Amino acid sequence: LGTFVDKKTAPYVRDPSNKAYSFIHAIKLTEDVELFKNAVKAQGVNYDNQGGFDALAQVITCKEEIGWREQSTKIIVFVTDELYHSAGDGKWAGIVQPY
Repeated sequence: LGTFVDKKTAPYVRDPSNKAYSFIHAIKLTEDVELFKNAVKAQGVNYDNQGGFDALAQVITCKEEIGWREQSTKIIVFVTDELYHSAGDGKWAGIVQPY
């Protein structure tokens, strides 16, 4: 379980006082349903949540942090009510390096 907001710089963040982040890993994959439910409840609402593809890239590339098993089938549930940023849009903020 993880949360995402957006790139941490203008012009992507609407409210500069809001502590923006690209992705925060909350818990590893687990069979503990109560731990998962509590982690979901602990997540607040954010209003600058267009960085979903950045978050997906982190989930896919950070195998140990997420807890992916080598021989497992990987399924990601992505939930958002916002639009997304397209590839290369970081250039507006001088972000040109991939992960």
